[in-house]
Amino acid sequence: MAAVLSFGINRDGRDFVVGDVHGCFDRLQALLAKVGFDYGHDRLFCVGDLIDHGPLSHEVLDWLGEPWMFSVRGNHEQQLVEAFTRNEADWGLLSEHFAWLLGRPVHQQFEFALQLAALPLAIEISTAAGVAAIVHSGCVGGDWWTFREALRRGDAAAVRSALYQRAPQRAASVAGLQALLVGHTPVKRVRHLGNIWYLDTAAAKGGQLSAACLADGSVHSVPGRH
Repeated sequence: MAAVLSFGINRDGRDFVVGDVHGCFDRLQALLAKVGFDYGHDRLFCVGDLIDHGPLSHEVLDWLGEPWMFSVRGNHEQQLVEAFTRNEADWGLLSEHFAWLLGRPVHQQFEFALQLAALPLAIEISTAAGVAAIVHSGCVGGDWWTFREALRRGDAAAVRSALYQRAPQRAASVAGLQALLVGHTPVKRVRHLGNIWYLDTAAAKGGQLSAACLADGSVHSVPGRH
């Protein structure tokens, strides 16, 4: 899979970007119902960390198989992929976060790892207002076009920023974008600082699951796992 995927304008429906799901796929269903998601025309984009913590991480394969859902890779997906690419002993010593995976048939474990390894590090979406981009955690350097080229080259600092950087949560802008949407850094409610949107509202830890609509900037939330 390419490090960066680009999508054209959705002329027939709406585009939503959802924060860290962390295995709360039942809450994601509730969120899509709340916004009246049109499965024939709307698109759903995710900031990564689809798995772990919540009880339904095993649902991720079915969701990623849908033609209307797309996601970048988060640090939890990256950790699983890295364990898979090392030796069998490392795979068997995964943290408690991956207990949901180790209890499943071996062939399904391989399916999960291969599917998550195929996720890009960044997504770009054309909108009427300009380009919106998604990474899991952050954009080092403050200029999108420089950053995306570094991701494509496999630059270690850029990849680390995309997967692990804790956002400072202060007003800032990333040049070249209408909006940058990130997760990873938990917030009580969706924050919009400069042109950076923080969407991880701790769905698996007693918070909410939240999404932003790119068409009008509206924010929608449902209670998370309690």
